[in-house]
Amino acid sequence: MRLEIDLRASRVVGAAVIVAAPSRKLKLSGLTNRQREVAASILAGRSNKAIAHELGIQLSTVKDHVHAILDRTGARSRAELISMSQG
Repeated sequence: MRLEIDLRASRVVGAAVIVAAPSRKLKLSGLTNRQREVAASILAGRSNKAIAHELGIQLSTVKDHVHAILDRTGARSRAELISMSQG
């Protein structure tokens, strides 16, 4: 389970409203093979620059893959992606 701040309720109440949300599992099945490789590198904690060097691709290509991975998995950040992989 993860905690989230409900911004809409917080505005109404005038204080932070924290709600428990079920954990989401990371699903890589909708990704291309290259996106899975990039996702694995993200989960290993590598930077975009390190991923580009490791895979022999341009930094801009890595950024495109990262955006696609976040979009397809529903993660809002690299940290959330990592969190989803652990839960």
